[in-house]
Amino acid sequence: MGKIRVFIKNYVFIILLFLILIFQSKAAANFNVAVNVPPQVENYDGNTNVTFQATIYNNDDNCDVECTWTTSMGTSSQPGDLVHVGFTNSKPFDINVVAQGTSGTASFTLTGKCKEVKPDPNPKNCFFPDPTYVIQTSPNYVFKFRFNGDGICTTSREKCAAYTTYLAAPNDCKCSSEKECKPTSNRGADDRGCATFCGNKIIETKYENCNNCRDDVGKCDGDYCSVNTECEGKYCVHNKCSHLAYVTGDTFCDKDVGENCKTSGLDCACGSTERCNPSGFCETFCGNGICEEKERGVCKADCTWCGDDICQQDESCSSCSDDCGVCKKQTKEEEIQRNIDTKSGASAKNQTTSNVVNNLLLKIKNNKTPYVIGGIVILLILITVPIYLFIIKKKHKKESKETSEKEKKHKCPKCHKKIELDSKFCHYCGHKLISE
Repeated sequence: MGKIRVFIKNYVFIILLFLILIFQSKAAANFNVAVNVPPQVENYDGNTNVTFQATIYNNDDNCDVECTWTTSMGTSSQPGDLVHVGFTNSKPFDINVVAQGTSGTASFTLTGKCKEVKPDPNPKNCFFPDPTYVIQTSPNYVFKFRFNGDGICTTSREKCAAYTTYLAAPNDCKCSSEKECKPTSNRGADDRGCATFCGNKIIETKYENCNNCRDDVGKCDGDYCSVNTECEGKYCVHNKCSHLAYVTGDTFCDKDVGENCKTSGLDCACGSTERCNPSGFCETFCGNGICEEKERGVCKADCTWCGDDICQQDESCSSCSDDCGVCKKQTKEEEIQRNIDTKSGASAKNQTTSNVVNNLLLKIKNNKTPYVIGGIVILLILITVPIYLFIIKKKHKKESKETSEKEKKHKCPKCHKKIELDSKFCHYCGHKLISE
C-alpha cells in the first residue's frame, strides 16, 4: 500500500513538472519593442547620429529576457547591444539611425531578438528558461530631416554660396534686399553668408563715409551739388554741399536762413560805420563819426550842439553862452595884458625856431641820417621862407610908393582933386596944367 502511494505521488509530481514546462515554453520570450520617432528631426542630410529612444517590454511573469537588436540601416547604439529586462518590466535604450533618404525622408525598422533567462537575483518560478531567441520586427518608422532644397537655411551646414565646409544653398539661404551674398565680406557676413554693401541705401558709419560710399552717405561738404539729397549734410547751398543752410566764406550772405554778421563775419560783414550787435544785426552806433538824427542831443562823440558842455570851434560866447560862457567887456588892463601875451607868444615862437635849429645841429653832429635829412629840409624852409617874405614885403612897399607918386601926379596942384593923366587943365577948377 505504501509503494502505491509513493508511485502516485511521484506520478503527480512528474505531471505537474511537465505542465510547468509546457506553460513556460508557451510563454518563452514573451516581449514586444516600440520606438518613439518624431515626424521631423533637426539633423541634416547624411548625419549618422540621429538618435531615437526604443523600449523593450517583457511580458513574462517569471523569467527575465535578454535582447539584442538591429535596424534596417545597420546601426547600433553600442557594441553587443545586449539589453536585460526583468520579468513584467520594461527598459528603454537608444538607437542611432542615418538621416538618409529621398527628398529629406528616411524610414527604418527595428528587429529585436530576445531569450528567457533566470531573474536576477531571485529565480522565482523560472526554473527552466527557454534559451531560444525569439525574433520580432517593428513596423516601418518614417521621419523627415533637413536637406539642401527644403526651403530652410540650416546655417550649420548651408550658406548662400559655397564657403569652406558649407554647402551652397542659394534657394534656402537667400539674402535680403539690403544685403548681398558674400560670405568673405570684410564687413562681416551673417550666418547665411550675406553682408551689407555700398549702394543699399543704408548708412553704415562703421564702414561708410562720404569719401568711399557717396551712394549711401552722400557727398562731402564743399562738393558740387544741385539738390539737397545729394549731400551728406542734406543742404546744397549755392551748388556746394553743407551741414548748414549756409556756407561761411562763400561771399553770399544768406540772411533768410540764419547767416548774419555774428555767425559769418566774412560774408555778412558790417559797413565801416556799423557794428554787429549780439543778435547778429548790423547797426550804427555812437562813436562812428556820423551824427544821425536819433543821436542829436545824446551822442557827444558824433554830434555837437549848443548845450553839450563843450565850447566848439564854431561856437562863441555870443552864439552859445551855455557852452562858452557869457561875453564880458574887456578892460584896459586886460587889453594891455593881451598885448603882452601876444608879444610873449611871438618871443616864444622865435625861441621855438631857435630850439629847432639847435636840435637840428645836434642831430647832424650825432650823424643820424634820417634826422639829418629831415633837419636839412626844415632848415631850408626856415631860411627860405623869411627871405621870400622879405622880398615880397619890399616889393609891396615899392609898389605902394610908386602908386602914391602917381596919385600925386594925377591931382590938380591948385584944388588937389584927381584928374585924368593926359588932361590939359583941371575940369574942377579950370587950372591949366603944365605938361611934363
